[in-house]
Amino acid sequence: MIHSQGIPVSPGVVIGEAFVLDREDVSISERFVAAEQIPAEIERFQRALREAGEDLEQLQERAREEIGAGSAAIFQAHSWILHDQEFQKEVYDRITLNHFTAEYAIDRAMLKYIRRLQESGLRFFQERASDLEDIERRLINCLHGECSEALDELKHPVIVIAHDLTPSQTIRFDRSKIMAFATDRGGRTSHTAILARDLGIPAVVGLGNVTREVGPGDRVIVDGTSGVVIVSPDAHTLSVYESQRASFAAFSAGLAEEVDLPSITTDGVRIEVSGNIEFPQEIADILDKGGDGIGLYRTEFLYLEAGHMPDESEHLQAYKKALELLDGRTITIRTLDLGADKMFPGSIHYQERNPFLGCRSIRLCQLHPEIFLPQVRAILRVNTLGPLRLLLPMISTIAEVRWAKQVVAEVKDDLEREGLPFNPELPIGAMIEVPAAALIAEALAAEVDFFSIGTNDLIQYTLAVDRGNEKVAPLYLPMHPAVLQLIAQVLQVGEKCDLPVGICGEMAGEPIYTALLLGMGLREFSMAAAMIPEVKKIIRSVSEAECRELWATVQKMADPSEVVRYLTNKTNEILPGAVPPIVEAAEGVVVGIQGQN
Repeated sequence: MIHSQGIPVSPGVVIGEAFVLDREDVSISERFVAAEQIPAEIERFQRALREAGEDLEQLQERAREEIGAGSAAIFQAHSWILHDQEFQKEVYDRITLNHFTAEYAIDRAMLKYIRRLQESGLRFFQERASDLEDIERRLINCLHGECSEALDELKHPVIVIAHDLTPSQTIRFDRSKIMAFATDRGGRTSHTAILARDLGIPAVVGLGNVTREVGPGDRVIVDGTSGVVIVSPDAHTLSVYESQRASFAAFSAGLAEEVDLPSITTDGVRIEVSGNIEFPQEIADILDKGGDGIGLYRTEFLYLEAGHMPDESEHLQAYKKALELLDGRTITIRTLDLGADKMFPGSIHYQERNPFLGCRSIRLCQLHPEIFLPQVRAILRVNTLGPLRLLLPMISTIAEVRWAKQVVAEVKDDLEREGLPFNPELPIGAMIEVPAAALIAEALAAEVDFFSIGTNDLIQYTLAVDRGNEKVAPLYLPMHPAVLQLIAQVLQVGEKCDLPVGICGEMAGEPIYTALLLGMGLREFSMAAAMIPEVKKIIRSVSEAECRELWATVQKMADPSEVVRYLTNKTNEILPGAVPPIVEAAEGVVVGIQGQN
């Protein structure tokens, strides 16, 4: 029996036969054409562009019909890249000037962008490299007239084991044949992971070398809730997971029936449960799952998907659409939250030794206010259409907040002089994702209207751990006493200063932490759409008093693994089946919830 811990990206337990997908990395030979063949190569490339574009339109429509507009936007972004003038010019130049074949010209042009992403040092960009590989593979297949995929020929249900999967492969999954998947590469925010959650396919990614450990036909367990993959399980482990699989199916069916019920504890405390989005189109899914509004709108996708600096009108259009879809519900718009790396769209190009600790987010906006001003103007103007809050990321000093507030004040003056309508009543909040901000929370509270705790970065910066790095991922511990103390301190400041405090990091959407966070005093959760029903169910199943007792018990524990075990048991007492129990395998290997982050 082989046990592997990866990154859980889509919940559920599946037991089945492995289908090992051969690596399909694009490998193009260095080939050239004679001068008289150049027009024909250009025509081949143009025909491939047309065919690939038509294929993407079909995928976009399929995603829209089967999942929703948010997932369809992934393939809209692919279409934008495919038709990007700079990319096409790179290919044309390589054909006409270097006499490359169309295949080799595409490969060289795309490799340039893929390397930039992979070498950026930022996990967000590295996870987008598979999108570019997807587009390249599509173009090469069109040049060769190849449309079939190995996954199209499946005869019976399997678990797909692959080095990596592209978004196009994932959206084409026949869900009657593909029960789950596990990959060597990948992260929680990759488009493949997003599609897996939207499709309801249990998945674990970032396993490192699962393709080397699994053979065709091997029996495999994929636990997409805890990130565990078990190859050739023994009888004891198999029996435990068979029970978990049945429980999860029944549990999921029950949740679907209660999505419209309010988030109120058994002793009458009202809790706000909102959603995180990247695109306005995702709002429909948030509302369908029972969300109260949008607690985090990640606006950097406006910059990244457009491939250029969006102007005021582009910001205005996106925010207007979001408010119209929300129909009076609150939206919290986070301002630009990107690192200063060489892939930043537009004319700003930085290359830093450590972009995680460099000129990112609010720091980048201070250095280049020209990218901040259009966003602030659009937010103030659209604020007339519905309740809206502005959230400042990566705050570590009071000076940063005061600078942003001064910019907002100046923009208000400008809009008034220009005679443009706007709502001056704009709540401004600070993200608490740097330990320094948590430690000066009381001073920051005097400057802002609300806090939003970004647990992903707060954990990373507190513990000096990049959870995207498989070598240290086990050290990424949300239940580390230092992390809990920082969160508790911020919540206490919020209560003392009568300041709303929410959490928009992944901890908010992990059911194992729901009761604990309630006991710590959290009243605003924001998460991915798929997690809303389960978190709401837990909230409706507990009292504030028992949650406070749970937090008091946890404060006495120094070992994060002890906290996880305790919360696992307590959560399953509150809502049976909410969290996979920790399983002691026959060989003494601990599997299950351990490592769930």
